[in-house]
Amino acid sequence: MKKSYAVIAASLAMLGISGTAIGQGPVTVTALQPAQPGGGCAYFQVKGDPTGQWYSMAVSDPSFNSQFGFVMSVFYSGTPITFGTSGTACTYPRVVWMYVGTLN
Repeated sequence: MKKSYAVIAASLAMLGISGTAIGQGPVTVTALQPAQPGGGCAYFQVKGDPTGQWYSMAVSDPSFNSQFGFVMSVFYSGTPITFGTSGTACTYPRVVWMYVGTLN
């Protein structure tokens, strides 16, 4: 394991994010669905995912506003992101962390 990966994993563990979170990227966001009035989740899809999987961000998460703003920004700019999921929200994989670019 590269040193940078170990540092990231340790940082995520300190934040209470599971080490079993599934990471993906770098990828570009190709579709975005805002949350509907009244709560729920917002969703996005990424380029190159052969399943056409949607990923969710729960409105109830304290970081929802910053996550959704981040995804909107990378969607409109075409900037690649890396993200991780753990568990589900609104029946789709729940995004628990994301950042621009790669770990390298």
